[in-house]
Amino acid sequence: KFTLANQDTLTSVSFWLTAPTFNDFESVSVYSFTDKPGTEIITSNELTLTSTTPQWFTINIKNEGVPLLLPAGSYLIGLNESYDNSMTLGGAADIFTTGAYWVNFPGNPFGGWATSEAYNFEMALMLRANFATLKSVGTVNRLYGNNDEIKIYPNPASGKFTINLNLMKKQDVIVSICDLTGRII
Repeated sequence: KFTLANQDTLTSVSFWLTAPTFNDFESVSVYSFTDKPGTEIITSNELTLTSTTPQWFTINIKNEGVPLLLPAGSYLIGLNESYDNSMTLGGAADIFTTGAYWVNFPGNPFGGWATSEAYNFEMALMLRANFATLKSVGTVNRLYGNNDEIKIYPNPASGKFTINLNLMKKQDVIVSICDLTGRII
């Protein structure tokens, strides 16, 4: 779970799979959160896994074609697997926070959502919400013209990435690179 002090734009969710299943489908759901997960706000499109190599995967979050603006509040991000119950979401025991990770699956003994520690699974799950201002995440079509497009990949990146702009008309472009705190680097 996570809490936003101010509204922010959820653009995508990244997750680390230690043993991806080739051709499995994953999707992401965002839930409101009070003392436990509540109403489902949105579910992403499915992502087909095309590799069995351990790696980060990213699913874009779109609400009517644009990233999801979330008001201040608490939320939970759920990773949904398609059918074979073999999800291998990575984790780290040294940064675990009690009550922060929740699990729900058909036939679970708790009859719904339960904290991961209820299953003696005390690991911080490698599941990350990615936020950015609307201008910096690929919604150029809403800013400049109906058919403009921006692609940034890979996302997440570690040191090297590509920005691909496909604009309908010649124009000046300013690109700012920010760290996770929003500080321009």
